[in-house]
Amino acid sequence: MVTPSFGRSGGPPSRRGGRTAYAATVLGAVIAAIVLALASSPTLAQGAAAEQAPSRQTAGASGAPKGASAVAGVAAIAAPASPAASAHALVAIDRTPLRAAPREGGAVQAELTQGDLLEVRGQRLDHLQVYDHRRERAGFVRAEALRRVSLQSGEADELLAVLRFLRHTPGQEALGIAYVAAYLRSAGAERIDAEPFDALGTMAERLARRASGARAGDTVAAQLEAVAAYGVRFATLEREGRLHLCYEGDAFRRVLALQPDAGQQARAMLALTRHDCVDPMLTPTARAAHDAWRADLLDLPWPRGYNELPALARNRLHLRRAGLWAARAHQFSRLGRAVQPAAERALAELATVNKHEFTDEDQLEYAEAAIRVGAVRWAAVPQATPVGLMDAGAHGLRLVVRAGAEPGQTCVQLLAAELAAPSTRPVAAAPAGRAAPRDEAGPSLLAERCTFGTVWTRSVAVRPAGDALVLAVQPLEGWTELWVFRAEPSERAATEAGGRASEAVGQGGTAGEPASAARSARAAARPAWRVDVLPPASSSPGLGYVEFAGWVPGAQPRLLIARESRIEGRFHRRFEVLALDTLDPVKQASTPNLLVAFGQWSDAQWRRRTVALR
Repeated sequence: MVTPSFGRSGGPPSRRGGRTAYAATVLGAVIAAIVLALASSPTLAQGAAAEQAPSRQTAGASGAPKGASAVAGVAAIAAPASPAASAHALVAIDRTPLRAAPREGGAVQAELTQGDLLEVRGQRLDHLQVYDHRRERAGFVRAEALRRVSLQSGEADELLAVLRFLRHTPGQEALGIAYVAAYLRSAGAERIDAEPFDALGTMAERLARRASGARAGDTVAAQLEAVAAYGVRFATLEREGRLHLCYEGDAFRRVLALQPDAGQQARAMLALTRHDCVDPMLTPTARAAHDAWRADLLDLPWPRGYNELPALARNRLHLRRAGLWAARAHQFSRLGRAVQPAAERALAELATVNKHEFTDEDQLEYAEAAIRVGAVRWAAVPQATPVGLMDAGAHGLRLVVRAGAEPGQTCVQLLAAELAAPSTRPVAAAPAGRAAPRDEAGPSLLAERCTFGTVWTRSVAVRPAGDALVLAVQPLEGWTELWVFRAEPSERAATEAGGRASEAVGQGGTAGEPASAARSARAAARPAWRVDVLPPASSSPGLGYVEFAGWVPGAQPRLLIARESRIEGRFHRRFEVLALDTLDPVKQASTPNLLVAFGQWSDAQWRRRTVALR
């Protein structure tokens, strides 16, 4: 009898095969139960699909062309993979919590911001189950904090109605921009005109102003991040020691390309040509090209009728052109081009403004435009010989402007040309190798100062006594200073020079030597001159001008000036009476009517040409 061998299994083969079959049956039943549970749970199925949705959408965004506009980016973000299969909602309240469970005590996954776009995947109690594609987070949000939107073409009119309301609601800019994105996604191409882009640009500019304010906090910063997801971009500039945000203007450029009405065209022109949104780091060449583009933009034709604009909009356009052409006049002076036409255009635009059609904000814009024009007003004076230069020649003074030692430098020299009295003695023959003596003396240098700015020689004004002279110099755009040349007599110097002259004549010598010594003595006896600079304000150069307003005669002569500047956003205008010997203010007032000296001795040419008396 053969003894069966059971091997190492410890059991007969039949029992081992039965156990294997039993284990396979149980395992199959468990797998079937899991599959059935997954198939019957839509929440779990949607959660599994959500893990792949962000990667698919990110891949689609990365494949977009680099030249796509901001609004094209808006539509790409707002577009779901299947519009009919999913719903969307916009966050309407800042700092809305995204929770892990549909209750108030649920853990906060993220803090949502006004304007965030969410995909709605269900509802539990009073919470909506959502997915945030920007943060790649899922969770629950209270339904009252969201606004459901449909991206179907039939809902475009409803979205446009909400958009029209939000564009005029301060503080709702991020939500309004989100509604612009929804409208552009739902409306057909044939329905899209300039209106949504005009609203987008208006709200983006208002958001940038809020972010540039002193009270901007974390809420505004979060809204900037929210609208950046829709392709809205901002530029950060530094102005007067503070950061300043400006909308980059893509929406307004699209407004001009879509046959806008007169109001839309005016808003787009004003938004794209703001002075405070010009990058201060531009090179002079790039700045000149940018200002030329701005000037061309403001001179575009008006196909829908310029006369349809209200007086307020026309005033704003005139102010913008005035400030821009003032800047171009300064640029032309640095490039060696004719400056008079640009300066005359700036003055004409400023004079066209109707001062009775201003808001409080426009008053500030008017003051800024007047300062910019006042800084270059001398460029509008005809190129003929200025009266001041002729007066200087009558007093034996000569003003010479020449190139400096460094590139772009200009030096101003004040010279004194003297004519020696004709000699009654016979002129001796000149020794061999020496030039014949001359009775006419050459010019002597009294004072000199150099600058890298523009010297407005048309602004020269000489005091009737011939001992003082003023000159306007513009070192920067919108910043003009006043150079004051003053004589400082010295009795001691005059006495010593006279003694040297008498001694030289008494010693005799050749016929030319006494005359030369006498001329040298007279040059030494002439009082010394100095140059002082009067700035528009004591702060760092920004926006401002100072100009000559008249001379006051007497034993204690005075100098009349007018200053106007913008310091830390505040505008200052002062009329001052200065002591000529020290240039210290004796009296000052906000209007010349309060100063007797201005009523009696202010210069007639200044009263006729200045913008300080506007």
